[in-house]
Amino acid sequence: MYWCEVVAWGPGTSENDDGREIHLGGYRAETPQAAVRWLVGQAARLADRLDPRPGQGWACGDAAGALRRLPAALPDDWPDPGRTLREWCTDEDQRQETVRMLLNGECFVLATRDETAFYSLSAHPVAAWGHRLRLRRRAA
Repeated sequence: MYWCEVVAWGPGTSENDDGREIHLGGYRAETPQAAVRWLVGQAARLADRLDPRPGQGWACGDAAGALRRLPAALPDDWPDPGRTLREWCTDEDQRQETVRMLLNGECFVLATRDETAFYSLSAHPVAAWGHRLRLRRRAA
């Protein structure tokens, strides 16, 4: 059994504000493959909300004016969570590595950010009593 979730969190606005964490979804998967399938769907959903293609989804009609075109060449460290999420979705080797990690009792975390928030997709085995989990992060 594996627990999967998608979380967004933003920084606080003052010294006394630790920020906000928003649970965007959770799923209990029977197999590592089912966990990865769910994560792929969630990564695509989140990417489409954060970085819609012009004329699609919420970026249709008058809302298209809310989008801004970015220069073709951006710095390597420019935060682009939509690209990070889409690349993971389409990279078969990374998805298979995620399955292997879960089968080996490790946790999987894909973390990314933009100018306003941090986003993570994660999965981990639901441990039996006394079983130790290993955590390995992949930050983008």
